[in-house]
Amino acid sequence: MAVYDSNRKQLESLIKSGAFDSLGVYRSRMLLSFEEILEREIGAAKKNLTGQIDMFSAADDDSERGEFSYPDVPEFSLRDLLTMEKETTGQYFSGHLLNGYSKNREAVSPDEISEITASFEDYGEGDYKEGQKVTVCGIISAMTVKTTKKGQSMAFLRLEDRYGEIEVIIFPNRYEKYRYLLYADAAVTVTGTLSKREDEDVKLSADTVIALKSDGEYKAPEKQEKKSASGKLYIKVPSVDEEKYPDIAKVKAILSVYYDEFSKTAAIIYSEEDKKYYKTSSPVTVTDGLIAYLKTLCGSENVI
Repeated sequence: MAVYDSNRKQLESLIKSGAFDSLGVYRSRMLLSFEEILEREIGAAKKNLTGQIDMFSAADDDSERGEFSYPDVPEFSLRDLLTMEKETTGQYFSGHLLNGYSKNREAVSPDEISEITASFEDYGEGDYKEGQKVTVCGIISAMTVKTTKKGQSMAFLRLEDRYGEIEVIIFPNRYEKYRYLLYADAAVTVTGTLSKREDEDVKLSADTVIALKSDGEYKAPEKQEKKSASGKLYIKVPSVDEEKYPDIAKVKAILSVYYDEFSKTAAIIYSEEDKKYYKTSSPVTVTDGLIAYLKTLCGSENVI
Protein backbone atom coordinates (compact mmCIF):
# COMPACT_ATOMS: atom_id res chain seq x y z
CA MET A 1 0.00 0.00 0.00
CA ALA A 2 1.53 3.29 -1.06
CA VAL A 3 1.78 5.91 1.66
CA TYR A 4 0.00 8.55 -0.38
CA ASP A 5 -3.00 6.21 -0.66
CA SER A 6 -3.12 5.73 3.10
CA ASN A 7 -5.90 7.76 4.62
CA ARG A 8 -5.81 7.97 8.42
CA LYS A 9 -9.47 7.08 8.75
CA GLN A 10 -9.03 4.11 6.45
CA LEU A 11 -6.09 2.84 8.46
CA GLU A 12 -8.00 3.22 11.71
CA SER A 13 -10.91 1.22 10.28
CA LEU A 14 -8.58 -1.49 8.98
CA ILE A 15 -6.95 -1.83 12.39
CA LYS A 16 -10.31 -2.00 14.16
CA SER A 17 -11.57 -4.63 11.73
CA GLY A 18 -8.58 -6.88 12.47
CA ALA A 19 -7.02 -6.59 9.01
CA PHE A 20 -3.54 -6.22 10.53
CA ASP A 21 -3.88 -8.86 13.27
CA SER A 22 -1.54 -11.19 11.35
CA LEU A 23 1.32 -8.82 12.18
CA GLY A 24 1.19 -10.01 15.77
CA VAL A 25 0.67 -6.57 17.33
CA TYR A 26 -2.27 -5.76 19.62
CA ARG A 27 -4.91 -3.57 18.02
CA SER A 28 -4.75 -1.33 21.08
CA ARG A 29 -1.07 -0.66 20.40
CA MET A 30 -1.55 -0.11 16.68
CA LEU A 31 -4.35 2.40 17.28
CA LEU A 32 -2.09 4.39 19.58
CA SER A 33 0.83 4.26 17.14
CA PHE A 34 -0.41 4.30 13.56
CA GLU A 35 -0.43 8.09 13.16
CA GLU A 36 3.19 8.39 14.27
CA ILE A 37 4.19 5.47 12.02
CA LEU A 38 2.31 7.02 9.13
CA GLU A 39 4.16 10.34 9.57
CA ARG A 40 7.47 8.49 9.51
CA GLU A 41 6.51 6.60 6.38
CA ILE A 42 5.38 9.76 4.62
CA GLY A 43 8.71 11.35 5.44
CA ALA A 44 10.62 8.35 4.15
CA ALA A 45 8.47 8.11 1.02
CA LYS A 46 9.25 11.70 0.10
CA LYS A 47 12.88 10.60 -0.22
CA ASN A 48 11.89 7.66 -2.37
CA LEU A 49 8.73 8.45 -4.32
CA THR A 50 8.64 5.02 -5.90
CA GLY A 51 8.93 3.11 -2.61
CA GLN A 52 6.30 0.66 -1.45
CA ILE A 53 5.95 0.02 2.26
CA ASP A 54 4.62 -2.47 4.74
CA MET A 55 4.01 0.05 7.48
CA PHE A 56 3.71 -1.93 10.70
CA SER A 57 6.16 -4.77 10.03
CA ALA A 58 8.81 -2.38 8.74
CA ALA A 59 8.51 0.14 11.54
CA ASP A 60 11.23 -1.32 13.74
CA ASP A 61 13.61 -2.58 11.06
CA ASP A 62 14.27 0.38 8.80
CA SER A 63 17.06 2.42 10.37
CA GLU A 64 16.33 5.28 8.00
CA ARG A 65 13.02 5.75 9.73
CA GLY A 66 14.51 5.45 13.19
CA GLU A 67 13.75 2.92 15.90
CA PHE A 68 10.16 2.49 17.00
CA SER A 69 8.60 0.67 19.92
CA TYR A 70 4.92 0.12 20.40
CA PRO A 71 3.50 1.36 23.72
CA ASP A 72 3.22 -1.33 26.38
CA VAL A 73 -0.55 -1.41 26.80
CA PRO A 74 -2.86 -4.44 27.12
CA GLU A 75 -5.12 -5.59 24.34
CA PHE A 76 -8.78 -4.61 24.27
CA SER A 77 -11.30 -7.01 25.77
CA LEU A 78 -12.90 -9.51 23.38
CA ARG A 79 -16.16 -7.59 23.67
CA ASP A 80 -14.43 -4.36 22.58
CA LEU A 81 -12.67 -6.13 19.70
CA LEU A 82 -15.92 -7.62 18.46
CA THR A 83 -17.73 -4.30 18.81
CA MET A 84 -15.06 -2.59 16.68
CA GLU A 85 -15.34 -5.31 14.04
CA LYS A 86 -19.11 -4.94 13.87
CA GLU A 87 -18.89 -1.14 13.67
CA THR A 88 -16.38 -1.15 10.81
CA THR A 89 -17.49 -4.17 8.75
CA GLY A 90 -21.00 -5.05 9.87
CA GLN A 91 -19.97 -8.50 11.09
CA TYR A 92 -17.81 -10.34 13.64
CA PHE A 93 -14.55 -12.10 12.79
CA SER A 94 -12.97 -12.99 16.15
CA GLY A 95 -16.02 -14.69 17.63
CA HIS A 96 -19.46 -13.53 18.75
CA LEU A 97 -20.58 -11.39 21.68
CA LEU A 98 -22.85 -14.25 22.73
CA ASN A 99 -19.82 -16.47 23.38
CA GLY A 100 -19.25 -14.77 26.71
CA TYR A 101 -22.68 -15.92 27.95
CA SER A 102 -22.44 -19.61 27.06
CA LYS A 103 -23.05 -20.95 30.60
CA ASN A 104 -26.31 -19.07 31.15
CA ARG A 105 -27.39 -19.77 27.57
CA GLU A 106 -26.77 -23.48 27.99
CA ALA A 107 -28.86 -23.50 31.17
CA VAL A 108 -31.74 -21.81 29.35
CA SER A 109 -31.48 -24.22 26.37
CA PRO A 110 -33.11 -21.76 23.94
CA ASP A 111 -34.60 -22.27 20.53
CA GLU A 112 -32.14 -21.49 17.72
CA ILE A 113 -33.13 -18.41 15.74
CA SER A 114 -31.82 -19.90 12.49
CA GLU A 115 -34.10 -22.94 12.93
CA ILE A 116 -37.09 -20.72 13.60
CA THR A 117 -36.57 -18.59 10.51
CA ALA A 118 -35.81 -21.63 8.38
CA SER A 119 -39.16 -23.18 9.34
CA PHE A 120 -41.01 -20.23 7.82
CA GLU A 121 -38.78 -20.12 4.76
CA ASP A 122 -39.77 -23.75 4.15
CA TYR A 123 -43.40 -22.71 3.74
CA GLY A 124 -44.41 -23.76 7.21
CA GLU A 125 -42.98 -27.27 6.90
CA GLY A 126 -40.42 -26.84 9.69
CA ASP A 127 -40.71 -27.45 13.43
CA TYR A 128 -42.01 -23.94 14.24
CA LYS A 129 -45.46 -22.53 13.52
CA GLU A 130 -47.20 -19.18 13.80
CA GLY A 131 -48.54 -18.61 17.30
CA GLN A 132 -45.97 -20.91 18.89
CA LYS A 133 -44.25 -19.93 22.16
CA VAL A 134 -40.46 -19.90 21.92
CA THR A 135 -37.48 -18.79 23.96
CA VAL A 136 -34.41 -17.30 22.28
CA CYS A 137 -31.11 -15.91 23.55
CA GLY A 138 -29.20 -13.27 21.67
CA ILE A 139 -27.54 -9.90 21.37
CA ILE A 140 -29.55 -6.78 20.58
CA SER A 141 -27.88 -5.58 17.38
CA ALA A 142 -30.31 -2.74 16.64
CA MET A 143 -33.27 -1.09 18.31
CA THR A 144 -35.89 1.46 17.33
CA VAL A 145 -38.32 3.03 19.81
CA LYS A 146 -41.60 4.40 18.47
CA THR A 147 -44.53 6.23 20.02
CA THR A 148 -48.06 4.90 19.52
CA LYS A 149 -51.13 7.04 18.85
CA LYS A 150 -51.88 6.82 22.56
CA GLY A 151 -48.49 8.33 23.37
CA GLN A 152 -47.01 5.07 24.64
CA SER A 153 -43.54 3.80 23.75
CA MET A 154 -42.82 0.46 22.14
CA ALA A 155 -39.65 -1.04 20.69
CA PHE A 156 -38.56 -3.03 17.65
CA LEU A 157 -35.35 -5.02 18.16
CA ARG A 158 -33.01 -7.02 15.97
CA LEU A 159 -31.93 -9.96 18.09
CA GLU A 160 -29.13 -12.17 16.82
CA ASP A 161 -27.54 -15.36 18.04
CA ARG A 162 -24.54 -17.05 16.44
CA TYR A 163 -26.30 -18.12 13.26
CA GLY A 164 -29.43 -16.06 12.77
CA GLU A 165 -31.43 -12.99 13.63
CA ILE A 166 -35.07 -12.13 14.20
CA GLU A 167 -37.13 -9.01 14.75
CA VAL A 168 -38.59 -8.76 18.26
CA ILE A 169 -41.58 -6.53 19.00
CA ILE A 170 -41.87 -5.11 22.51
CA PHE A 171 -45.38 -3.74 22.97
CA PRO A 172 -45.99 -0.78 25.34
CA ASN A 173 -47.00 -2.78 28.43
CA ARG A 174 -43.89 -4.95 28.09
CA TYR A 175 -41.64 -2.05 27.14
CA GLU A 176 -42.34 -0.24 30.41
CA LYS A 177 -41.34 -3.35 32.37
CA TYR A 178 -38.20 -4.22 30.46
CA ARG A 179 -36.91 -0.97 28.98
CA TYR A 180 -33.90 -0.96 31.35
CA LEU A 181 -32.70 -4.19 29.69
CA LEU A 182 -33.07 -2.92 26.14
CA TYR A 183 -29.98 -1.30 24.63
CA ALA A 184 -27.47 -2.01 21.87
CA ASP A 185 -25.23 -5.05 22.44
CA ALA A 186 -27.25 -6.19 25.48
CA ALA A 187 -27.40 -9.96 25.93
CA VAL A 188 -30.94 -11.08 26.72
CA THR A 189 -33.29 -14.03 26.82
CA VAL A 190 -36.65 -13.34 25.21
CA THR A 191 -39.72 -15.53 25.51
CA GLY A 192 -42.69 -14.76 23.29
CA THR A 193 -45.01 -15.73 20.46
CA LEU A 194 -44.11 -16.14 16.80
CA SER A 195 -46.11 -14.18 14.24
CA LYS A 196 -45.93 -14.13 10.46
CA ARG A 197 -47.63 -11.87 7.95
CA GLU A 198 -47.69 -12.46 4.24
CA ASP A 199 -44.59 -11.17 2.45
CA GLU A 200 -42.88 -10.39 5.77
CA ASP A 201 -40.27 -12.23 7.81
CA VAL A 202 -41.32 -14.05 10.96
CA LYS A 203 -41.36 -11.86 14.08
CA LEU A 204 -41.35 -12.52 17.81
CA SER A 205 -43.79 -10.68 20.09
CA ALA A 206 -42.10 -10.57 23.49
CA ASP A 207 -43.77 -11.67 26.71
CA THR A 208 -40.70 -11.60 28.95
CA VAL A 209 -37.15 -10.28 28.69
CA ILE A 210 -34.38 -11.40 31.05
CA ALA A 211 -30.75 -10.29 31.04
CA LEU A 212 -28.24 -13.02 30.31
CA LYS A 213 -25.43 -13.28 32.84
CA SER A 214 -21.87 -13.43 31.58
CA ASP A 215 -19.79 -16.54 32.21
CA GLY A 216 -17.99 -14.68 35.00
CA GLU A 217 -21.25 -13.77 36.75
CA TYR A 218 -23.30 -16.88 36.17
CA LYS A 219 -23.59 -19.54 38.84
CA ALA A 220 -25.20 -22.78 37.77
CA PRO A 221 -28.36 -23.56 39.76
CA GLU A 222 -28.34 -26.61 41.94
CA LYS A 223 -29.83 -29.73 40.43
CA GLN A 224 -33.59 -29.70 40.61
CA GLU A 225 -35.05 -32.09 43.14
CA LYS A 226 -37.83 -34.33 42.00
CA LYS A 227 -41.24 -32.79 42.30
CA SER A 228 -43.29 -33.89 45.26
CA ALA A 229 -46.32 -36.10 44.76
CA SER A 230 -48.52 -33.05 45.26
CA GLY A 231 -47.24 -31.63 41.95
CA LYS A 232 -46.49 -28.11 43.21
CA LEU A 233 -43.84 -25.63 42.22
CA TYR A 234 -42.96 -23.24 45.05
CA ILE A 235 -41.42 -19.82 44.44
CA LYS A 236 -40.44 -17.57 47.34
CA VAL A 237 -40.44 -13.81 46.72
CA PRO A 238 -39.96 -10.77 48.98
CA SER A 239 -43.41 -9.41 48.17
CA VAL A 240 -46.28 -9.83 45.73
CA ASP A 241 -46.66 -6.05 45.57
CA GLU A 242 -45.20 -4.96 42.25
CA GLU A 243 -44.21 -1.55 43.63
CA LYS A 244 -42.14 -3.20 46.36
CA TYR A 245 -40.86 -6.08 44.24
CA PRO A 246 -41.03 -5.23 40.51
CA ASP A 247 -39.72 -8.66 39.50
CA ILE A 248 -42.97 -10.28 40.61
CA ALA A 249 -44.36 -9.19 37.24
CA LYS A 250 -41.62 -11.20 35.50
CA VAL A 251 -42.37 -14.24 37.66
CA LYS A 252 -46.05 -14.13 36.74
CA ALA A 253 -45.27 -13.50 33.07
CA ILE A 254 -42.89 -16.46 32.87
CA LEU A 255 -45.41 -18.75 34.54
CA SER A 256 -48.04 -17.67 32.03
CA VAL A 257 -45.69 -18.60 29.18
CA TYR A 258 -45.45 -22.16 30.55
CA TYR A 259 -49.20 -22.50 31.04
CA ASP A 260 -50.48 -26.00 30.26
CA GLU A 261 -54.14 -26.79 30.74
CA PHE A 262 -53.33 -30.51 30.94
CA SER A 263 -50.63 -30.17 33.60
CA LYS A 264 -51.31 -31.16 37.19
CA THR A 265 -48.53 -28.95 38.57
CA ALA A 266 -49.64 -25.80 40.37
CA ALA A 267 -47.31 -22.84 40.82
CA ILE A 268 -47.40 -21.47 44.37
CA ILE A 269 -45.87 -18.09 45.22
CA TYR A 270 -44.85 -17.51 48.83
CA SER A 271 -44.58 -13.90 49.99
CA GLU A 272 -42.03 -13.23 52.73
CA GLU A 273 -43.68 -9.88 53.41
CA ASP A 274 -47.04 -11.20 54.61
CA LYS A 275 -46.07 -14.88 55.12
CA LYS A 276 -48.80 -16.10 52.78
CA TYR A 277 -49.03 -18.57 49.89
CA TYR A 278 -50.60 -17.43 46.63
CA LYS A 279 -51.71 -20.07 44.13
CA THR A 280 -51.52 -18.90 40.54
CA SER A 281 -54.60 -19.47 38.42
CA SER A 282 -52.92 -21.55 35.72
CA PRO A 283 -51.20 -24.97 35.84
CA VAL A 284 -47.71 -25.04 34.36
CA THR A 285 -45.40 -27.46 32.64
CA VAL A 286 -42.19 -27.62 34.66
CA THR A 287 -39.16 -27.69 32.38
CA ASP A 288 -35.44 -27.15 32.89
CA GLY A 289 -35.84 -23.84 31.07
CA LEU A 290 -38.56 -22.61 33.42
CA ILE A 291 -36.60 -23.64 36.51
CA ALA A 292 -33.44 -21.97 35.17
CA TYR A 293 -35.36 -18.72 34.56
CA LEU A 294 -36.90 -18.70 38.01
CA LYS A 295 -33.65 -19.54 39.78
CA THR A 296 -31.82 -16.83 37.87
CA LEU A 297 -34.54 -14.34 38.70
CA CYS A 298 -35.36 -15.30 42.31
CA GLY A 299 -32.29 -17.20 43.48
CA SER A 300 -31.67 -20.96 43.47
CA GLU A 301 -32.70 -21.34 47.11
CA ASN A 302 -36.10 -19.75 46.45
CA VAL A 303 -37.38 -22.20 43.83
CA ILE A 304 -38.47 -25.68 44.91
